Amino acid sequence: MVPRRSRTLFTTLVFTILLSLILTQPTLGNPTITIRMPQPNETIHTDQPTIRVNYSSDVEIIPTYVTLKIDGHEIGFGITKTSTSLTFVPIPQYHLADGLHNVSVEVYDANLKNASVAWSFVVNTTGMTAAATNLFEIVTYILIGSLLFIVAFCLYILYLKKTRKFTFKKFFAKHPVKTEVKYIYIPMVIGFFFTIFLLIFIGTLSHPPRYVAEYAVITGFLIAVIPYTIHSQRERWRMARYERAFAQFLFEMADAMRGGLDPLKAITEISMTHTGALKASLKKAAENIKMGRPFEEIMMAMTKPIKSDLIQRYATLIGDTSKIGGETSLVIYRAAKDMDDFIKISQERRRQLSGQTFTIYIGFGVILAILYLLINIFPSMGELNISLLSSTSVSNIKNQATVNRISQALMKQRFFHMMLVYSIGTGTVIGMFVDGKIKNGLLHSIILTVTSVIVFGLLIS
Repeated sequence: MVPRRSRTLFTTLVFTILLSLILTQPTLGNPTITIRMPQPNETIHTDQPTIRVNYSSDVEIIPTYVTLKIDGHEIGFGITKTSTSLTFVPIPQYHLADGLHNVSVEVYDANLKNASVAWSFVVNTTGMTAAATNLFEIVTYILIGSLLFIVAFCLYILYLKKTRKFTFKKFFAKHPVKTEVKYIYIPMVIGFFFTIFLLIFIGTLSHPPRYVAEYAVITGFLIAVIPYTIHSQRERWRMARYERAFAQFLFEMADAMRGGLDPLKAITEISMTHTGALKASLKKAAENIKMGRPFEEIMMAMTKPIKSDLIQRYATLIGDTSKIGGETSLVIYRAAKDMDDFIKISQERRRQLSGQTFTIYIGFGVILAILYLLINIFPSMGELNISLLSSTSVSNIKNQATVNRISQALMKQRFFHMMLVYSIGTGTVIGMFVDGKIKNGLLHSIILTVTSVIVFGLLIS
């Protein structure tokens, strides 16, 4: 049996040890919060301010228990919360009135110790018009300068016409400009510098409008590709018109030769009555016939300016046949029939593929509709709590896990970028699919890109 004195000493010793352990245990403080933006009493010139704070603690901050209040109302949308920061980016429908606004943030750590901070800032949207006014002034000066340059240029051309009989037709006949320079290189340079100018100006704005950088890049892209796109489509239509006219010309020529005319006489007779796309070419061929040039050279000279591989192929065939001799009229008729069948098959194939193109457009519209619905339901979606997937007890708050969502504005911007890339890529795919040439798909890329801009700018912004 232990004596009473020994039990007393043992109890005293244990109590002393426990007390020393308690006194030497480090004390955990409350979390600390640092205001990042807007600063207290700051005046901002936007009615959709971004609010950001950082916080820290001796233990982990629980993002689920971080709350933001503006003017006494708790905010549950447009917030990105982590264990170290909170960022609020307002949705487009959320606007603050001019005047003073109060903000408060409260956080809890894993030990349920909390901290809060409150401050105020002032919204003054009258300053928002300054950037627009400056932009309007710059554009006005550019337009005035451009107008003065155009007037001076016209006066100089008028002076040349009066003194030197200047005409643009004579000038470009002596100094031809390559197609690539007119429709590719010059628009690309203009579009590039236009984009750089706008991006530099946007960088000087304190609160640029939503999507303004994207709009600048898209505008530069359109300036660069629209001239070549228009030129490519006109060339395609012109080529199709010439090919149909050439096939009809071969039919008429075969009939004339069957009636007893030689090839040169047949071309001369047809040139006097032909009113189609080849009218100018046939007139030039008739003049060459009067000069005594051989038939094969006349055919090549007539078809070379058209720059059609299909026409050039059949013109070469007919020219070689005339050199060899034989039933030239029969060869020309079969060539006309073969060319006409080829054109009809190509047109039918294009009509069938146009149906597939329409299907691609429908798919594009479905994607836009899905994005529109996703963005509309986004504000009602909270953070995804995955604590049930954890092997630890749900009652332990420290072990609860959440997946924070991105802000709605950032999600819209990422979707917008995705649709722009998809629009350009889909257009080029359509061009390769239907015509076998990427340049013929630029028109579809422009249509899809402009559609994306309209949908995001008017409906989703």
